[in-house]
Amino acid sequence: MRIRSAAFLTLTLSVPLLLAGCSGHPGAGTWQFPQGAEYRRLVVQFDGRAEFFRPGREQPAQRCFWAGDSARSIVLQCQDAERADIEREYRLKVNAAGDAELMLGQRLVAQLRRQS
Repeated sequence: MRIRSAAFLTLTLSVPLLLAGCSGHPGAGTWQFPQGAEYRRLVVQFDGRAEFFRPGREQPAQRCFWAGDSARSIVLQCQDAERADIEREYRLKVNAAGDAELMLGQRLVAQLRRQS
């Protein structure tokens, strides 16, 4: 009886910690580019993958893997979908308001808004 109580207590106390550890990074989600930009949207999935889409096209233009760089930014290692020899490294920085800046090196590519 004591072992069951101890196991139940341990499980009960650890579930909130596990759930907190599984919360997504603020960079994950679907991001909209401004009108007239080279890309239409950036889809950052929770599983470490991301894709850039151009206006008027349903197939991704770039496929990426991402990792958290800090609590509010991620680094995306991307490859062109049509030319595997073209690789880019982006950084997506999410601000306190929930908008983001997409950087390529030191250059600002675009200000992005999360799609609701």
